[in-house]
Amino acid sequence: MTEQGILPIVHGCALVGVLFLVLGIINGIRILKLLHYNRRWVLLVALMVFFIIGYIGYVIILHVGIQFEVHLLISMVFLVGAVFVFLIVLTSLRTVADIKRVSLFKELAATDSLTFLYNRRVIDERLDDEIRRAIRYQRPLSIMMIDIDHFKNVNDSLGHQCGDAVLVSLARLLCLNLRHIDIVGRYGGEEFLVILPETSAEMALPVAERLRQSVVRARFRCAHTGEHKNLFRHLLEHKAVGQHEQAGHGTHTPNAHGHSTQAEQGHERSASAAVEMEPDRADEIGITISIGLATLRENQVDSRRELVAEADANLYRAKRTGRNRVADSGR
Repeated sequence: MTEQGILPIVHGCALVGVLFLVLGIINGIRILKLLHYNRRWVLLVALMVFFIIGYIGYVIILHVGIQFEVHLLISMVFLVGAVFVFLIVLTSLRTVADIKRVSLFKELAATDSLTFLYNRRVIDERLDDEIRRAIRYQRPLSIMMIDIDHFKNVNDSLGHQCGDAVLVSLARLLCLNLRHIDIVGRYGGEEFLVILPETSAEMALPVAERLRQSVVRARFRCAHTGEHKNLFRHLLEHKAVGQHEQAGHGTHTPNAHGHSTQAEQGHERSASAAVEMEPDRADEIGITISIGLATLRENQVDSRRELVAEADANLYRAKRTGRNRVADSGR
C-alpha cells in the first residue's frame, strides 16, 4: 500500500478518534457535575484532554510524511482506544444517572415534599433507632413535639401559600438552632418532632426555651416559597454532612449544661442569625410555637409510643395554659 493510499485512512481514523474523545469529555463533564467533581473523574477527564492533545499532535506529525505502514496500525490503535474511552464514559454516565435517580427516589420517600425534613414514617424509624441506642448504652434521650400556635388563622387569612412559606421557614429555623446530631422531622400538618440524643430532661428544657424564643424573634415571609425551599435544601445538605462528620467522631460528650460548648455556641449563633433571617418587609408575619417535652425512662415498655404520647400530652398542656410556652412532665 502506498503512502497516498494510507494517508486518507490514517487521517480518517484520527478525525473519528478525536470526535469520540470530545464526546467522551462532554459526558465526563456531566459525570463530574453529578458526582460534585469527584477527584477520580477529574483525573479521568484530564487524561482524556491529554489524550486528545496527543492525538492532534500525532495528526500534525503525519503531515511530515508517512515512512512506514506502522503509522496505519498506530492510528487504528488510537481509534479503538478513543472508542473504548467513549463507551466507558457513556456507560458510567448512565450508571451514575441511575444511581442518582434511585438516591432521589429514596430521598423523596424519606422526606416531606414541602420542608425536605424527614417525614413521619422515617422520623418514627429514627426515633426507634435512637431509643435502642439510648437503652443499650444507657444514655439520655429526649424529644420535642412542636406545634405552631393558631396556624389555621395564617392559612385562613393569608392563604395556604403563605402557610407553606411559614412551614418551610420554620423548618429552616429549627435546623439552624439545633445541633448536627439532633434529628428533625415534620410529624404532620404544623407539627414537628425533634429528637435530642444525649439530652436529659434538665438539658432539654433550656434548649426548647431557647428555640421558642428564637421563633418569637424571627419574622417569616409569606412569599417566595420556592426560594425558601432552595435555600433550605442547601442547608439540609450542609447539615447532613455535619451529621456524617459527627457520626465519624464517636459519641457526643455533653458538658454540665447538657450540650457541648461548641453546640451551645452554635445555638447562640443560630438564634441571632434567625432574628435576621429575613429583612423587614410588608409581607412578613410573626408566629409563636408551643413545645411539649418528653424524656426516655427505663420502665417504658412501648418506648416510642409512650414517649411520643407524653410529648404530645405536654404539648397540648402548653396550649391549654396559654400557648407560646414549653411544657414538660415536671411543670
